[in-house]
Formats: sequence, C-alpha cells, structure tokens
Amino acid sequence: MRSVWCGLAVLVIAVPLYGQTVLRPADRDSIRLAAALGPRSIDAKRITGPAPAIDGSLSDSAWSGAQVVGDFVEGGPHPGVLPKYPTTFQVLFDDQAIYFGIRALDPRPRTIVAPYPRRDDETRSDWFFVEIDSRHDRRTGFGFGINPRGVQVDAAFDAVINYDYAWDAVWQGASRIDSLGWTAEYRIPFSQLAYSAGPGQPMEFGLNVYRVVTRGGESSDWSPRLPTFAEFESHFNTITGLVAPASPQRLEVVPYTAAKGTFSPVNDGNPLIDRTRGSGYAGADLRLRLPGGFTATAAIHPDFGQVEADPSQVNLTTFETFFPEQRPFFVEGSTQFAFNLGLPFSTRGNSFLNEQPFYSRRIGGAPQGSVPADAQFSDIATSTTLLGAAKLSGRTSSGWSAGAMTAVTGQSQADYIAPDGTTNRALVEPATGFGVLRLSRASQDGGSAIGLIGTAVTRPGMDGPIAAERPSDAFALGVDGRHRFGGGNYEVSGLAMGSRVDGSTDAISKILTGPGHFWQRPDASYQTDYGSRTSISGGAAQLRVARLGGVWHWAATGHVITPGFEINDIGFQNNADWLLAVGSFDYQRYRPGHVIRRWAAGVDQIGAGWNFAGERRAALASGYLNFSLRNYWS
Repeated sequence: MRSVWCGLAVLVIAVPLYGQTVLRPADRDSIRLAAALGPRSIDAKRITGPAPAIDGSLSDSAWSGAQVVGDFVEGGPHPGVLPKYPTTFQVLFDDQAIYFGIRALDPRPRTIVAPYPRRDDETRSDWFFVEIDSRHDRRTGFGFGINPRGVQVDAAFDAVINYDYAWDAVWQGASRIDSLGWTAEYRIPFSQLAYSAGPGQPMEFGLNVYRVVTRGGESSDWSPRLPTFAEFESHFNTITGLVAPASPQRLEVVPYTAAKGTFSPVNDGNPLIDRTRGSGYAGADLRLRLPGGFTATAAIHPDFGQVEADPSQVNLTTFETFFPEQRPFFVEGSTQFAFNLGLPFSTRGNSFLNEQPFYSRRIGGAPQGSVPADAQFSDIATSTTLLGAAKLSGRTSSGWSAGAMTAVTGQSQADYIAPDGTTNRALVEPATGFGVLRLSRASQDGGSAIGLIGTAVTRPGMDGPIAAERPSDAFALGVDGRHRFGGGNYEVSGLAMGSRVDGSTDAISKILTGPGHFWQRPDASYQTDYGSRTSISGGAAQLRVARLGGVWHWAATGHVITPGFEINDIGFQNNADWLLAVGSFDYQRYRPGHVIRRWAAGVDQIGAGWNFAGERRAALASGYLNFSLRNYWS
C-alpha cells in the first residue's frame, strides 16, 4: 500500500493541475542529446523560384520554409554532449545542384578565428565542413569546407576518413561574419558528385555537417563523431527528398593549347641541350555522365602544366619514394580503384604502408632505359608522353561498384653523342599500354563487401637494348573481402593476389636482383636460376581480425608475400619474400577528469617477419602514451 501512495505522489509531482508535463532544462537537454545520438534525417526542399545567391547571407526567399535542423554532438573536447556553440543548417536543391545554408551562433563574433589561407590549406581557423556520401555506400564520400573568410577546402575520403586533398571539385561557397556569429552558403553541382539514381528517381545521400571552433578547441557534428565509433562515415545521417537530375548525360569538353619555353643560362658543355628551346602542345579533357551512376572521362594528350610539383626529398635508401597522385584525370574517381595491400608495419628500410597493385604515377613516369655507357653527352626526357587515357567508373543502385581504365604512353627517344663524335638516338622507353579493372559489391550498410581487381601492362614490339631493361608484359589478379559483426565493432578481412611478369632473361634478372628481391644474396640459396628466367610469378595474401569500435581496439594480421611476387610495372611494391605476424592494441579514455582531459595508451605495432627459408628478417614492438590536460597542453 505504501508503494502505491509513493507512486501517486510521484504522479502528482510530474503532472501539474493544468495537465502539462514540466521538464527541467537538464531533462530537456538529455532528451535532445538522446535524439541527436540516434539516426536522423533532413528533408531537402526543391527550389521553385529563384535560386539563392551564394553570398553568405541566408536572407534569400528560397531558404524560407526549408527544414532547419541542429542539435550537433560534440566530438571534442567533451565527446558525446551538446556543444557550447550551437549550429543549424538547411538543404535546398534544384535540377543542377544541392545547396546548404549554415548558421553558426557565437556570443563573441569578433573573436572568431578567420585567416586567409590558400585553397585546400586546412590551417588553424574556424571551419564548416559538409561531408556527403553521395553513393550512400557508407564507405566513401566528398568533403567541402569553408572558413569565415570564404576560403575553400575540398577532398575525397575513404572508409577511414583518409582525406585526399588532390581531388578538386567545381563548386561555390561564401561566408560572412555578423552580430550572431557567422553564416555560410554552398552550391555543389550534382555533376561533381557520384550517385547511382536514374533521371527523375528519388535518391538519398549520407550527410554530416562538421563545425570547428578554434579558440575553444571545440568540434561538433550533426552525425556524431565519437572515439568509440569504428568508421565514422558508416554513421552518417541522411538527406531525403532529393530527385536525380532529369538530364544527367552531359558532355563536357575542355580543349587546351600550351606553349613551353626553356631558357638555361648554361649548358655544361652539352651540345645536345640548347640554351633556349621552345615547344607547343594541344589536347583536350572530356567528361560524360552516363545513366546508372557511371561517369566516363577521357584525356587526349592531357595538360598537366598546372599540377602541383612534388616536394623535394632526399632518399638514401635502396627503396623507391612514394609520391601521391596530383594529376586531375587520375585523382577523380581514384577510390573506385583502391585495393589496399598495405600493412602498418615498418622497420628499418622496410615499410609496407604504401603497397598497392595500382599506382597511377607509373603512367607517364620517367624513362627507365639508358644510353650506352660510353656516351659522351646525352639528353633524356624526365617523363614519357601520355598520348591518351580513358576511364569508366561508378556504382549501381544494387551495390556494385566498378572502375575500368586504360592508358597509352608513347615511346621516348634520347639523343646521345658517341665517343667518335657522331650523334645517335636510343630508345629509352617503349610505347606502353596500361589497363586496370576493379569490381566490388558491398552490403546495404557497407559492413560487408567482396571485390576483384585485375591489372595489365604490355609493351609490344620491343627489341634491342631496351628489351634488356623493361619486361614485355605484366599481369596481376586479386580478390579482397571484409565482414563486420558484433554490432559493427568487429571486422574480419582478407585478400589474395597473384602476379606474372614476362620478358627477356636480362629484364627478369634485373627485377630479381634489384631492390625488394635481391635473389643474388648469398643466404638465398632457395632462390635459383634468376639469370636464366624469362618469366616470374608469385602471390601475396593477408588475413586480419580486428576490433574497431569501443574504447579498446586491437588487430591481429597475418601477411604473406612470396619471393616472386612483382607488381611494380603498374603498382607500388618495396617488399617480397616475407612471412609476417603483426598485431596492435590500444585503450583510450576520452571523458575529461579533474586534470587530464583525455588520454590513450597502446602498442601501435608489434610483430615479427621471416623469409621463406624460415630466417628471421625483423622483430619490432613500439608503444605510445599520450594525454591532453584541461588547459589543452598535451
């Protein structure tokens, strides 16, 4: 009976006489936070009148009536709470583009950090980022950032939020600071996004809007970005109400002409190098959006004159330096060709991080041949000419992703002066054809997938000295897959790949005795006849089990590379002849205490490696401890 009276007392307190429930502010915040941590969506409003002017002001009539959403979730320094600085945004669309209008409240707008960096320079500043998973595969997407001065940042990202800033889209953005904080407007053409819906069909995109308040060290997201999440983009919220453009088949042609002049103050006595020389070029880039979410691109003698130069590096090892791709044709849609052979294990000169079967920098690279050793002078080009390339990539509504690419480079000749004083010409790089095919199928939630990749390189009609320098053909075929379980917190993944290279005995011997193989070393008695082979074949395989979510993370990996595995004609490989067992684990504490705001400790790589003769090649363990104090010192 006593319990009944207690219950009635509670009921009377919770429901006042006028019949409405009264919630304390803390209770209201708890309800808002619970809703913000769950899946949400925003309905995009179709523009029926004039489109908004992209000037950073949200006063255009088009924004009136569009759904306004907010309640971002803090990602730091207090993950999982409502942020100190509120943010709201809206979404519009028309037949050409999708629009975002964002309002950031700030009680001290004069203290907003707003420098003028270069484009794609994500420097210390307040920022908005609109991150769109337009394929809705919960694995890939595109990020568009803007700071309070209107400086733009854009990038493509993959399953672990590795941003590729070499990807550049054509979009508009503007921002302005006012008495309430600051605002931003975006116009992102559908032509810059990858999607699979047909003309006039409804479609949904994954979406996150991300805000950085520099002076307070606060970051917040509409789609929660918490340290315990396995892969952030798989937790994106959704844009609904979008309709695919009615006429997606649009051909874009960008022709160009270019003139080049070289003026050298000295020629070091080399009569083959003119102090002044000039040349002209012409070509075109083409882009066609096809039905079913596919895009075809082509380049005819493409112009890479505006491509950012590689940073200078000094490499004193026997291994090749890895450089990221910068050329627009190869950057666009590059995630469709990704097949990760890498492994987080590095010791001495051996690093497995960048291993991959398709490394587009091989196409149009420097000639690998040479002039006779007794040549007095020579003039060798620093790169081969890319005659043309074509690419088809996209994703179907049923979950199939596909990418196919072909490219042809012309032969490269080098002039040299023989000891008798005559001027001759040597072939230093033959005409070469490259081909790549990538297919994959992902589950609806992106947690499981299986894929296939094939690569081919052919150099027909080689003879003479160049046949001793370059293989005639190279092929590789591989499969990969992954599966998430345990609520998405655990993953098992694996891959297998085989390769074959054909060529003259000299060309194959050059590979087998070069960096990464070294078959001629005295302790490699199990690797014989490297000087008489006309082909080489091998394989690589990996199996990995990992915990990705929660505060404890760990991974265990087995990795195998046979002595004859070779993919450097179109891939990137520094290692062969390895049997590896690698692990890692860590713990992170992100709830602020009285002194320490967050801390983490773990072993980022521990493992050992052997060759196929059973000899130990490496053993490594490295650990770390990091923490951040409440005053942001770390």
